[in-house]
Amino acid sequence: MTEDEWYELIEKWEESGDTQKHFCKIHRVKYGEFKTWRTKGIANGRFTATYDTVSSQQTDHQTLFSPLEVSQPNIKSSQQHIEIHLPHGILLKLPIDSSC
Repeated sequence: MTEDEWYELIEKWEESGDTQKHFCKIHRVKYGEFKTWRTKGIANGRFTATYDTVSSQQTDHQTLFSPLEVSQPNIKSSQQHIEIHLPHGILLKLPIDSSC
């Protein structure tokens, strides 16, 4: 498929309200390729990132965020980063600005 054909298909998915996996199965396209082209489209501003299980119509093309509660634990002066443990085993390390 060409780039334009991928983007047309992704626009069709956004209007469908279906999950990406189910949409790909119905349209007989590889889920990995679909995600790659959608990521490219998001990066170049053609699409807005939304969660897969929520249709873009339901979110009104707004990016969804999870609430974050911030507390200030005892941070040692030698510590170089803050760790945030996300779902699915993802660890995010943010540098600490020592000039503050």
